[in-house]
Amino acid sequence: MFSVRKALYEDYYAILSLADEQLGKGYLQGILKLDTQHVVWVAERQSPDQLVGFIFLALGKSKTMIKSIAVKKSFQSKGVGRLLFNVAMKELASSTDEFEVLAWERSDTGEVPLARLLKKFGFVQTSRKNSQWRQDSIGRGYACPSCGNPCECNAVVFSIPSSYFSESND
Repeated sequence: MFSVRKALYEDYYAILSLADEQLGKGYLQGILKLDTQHVVWVAERQSPDQLVGFIFLALGKSKTMIKSIAVKKSFQSKGVGRLLFNVAMKELASSTDEFEVLAWERSDTGEVPLARLLKKFGFVQTSRKNSQWRQDSIGRGYACPSCGNPCECNAVVFSIPSSYFSESND
């Protein structure tokens, strides 16, 4: 059984560790913020208490950007990502007009790991950005788990009106 709650400062290192494992070593270092313009929800396994996933969002009135979502490998395909999305989208639906995600397209396989989940929620692909993280990976020095440094992965942009989540869509 899993529960979702807003992240606390005490969760910071566990979130960074999971991000290093799933998104690339150092990817969230320096950009993970717990302030009034960002929010992070974490998923925990109840017994024993263990942080198993997170969703990180940059808040905006017209558009809220889903910056990152990660779930521990051993808990993937068990509803954790879906639970994180449900809680975050429903909680924020009344305070923004649209949600947008830059979904990672792996350079080694061409796979977009989040695509299936996003489409289940009704997100629509709106564009693609080639080598989205190249300059960022060089400048900040993180290593992409797909291609290292520099990162040559593309971003596939998905969006959905927030009104979709203010209705009863589970």
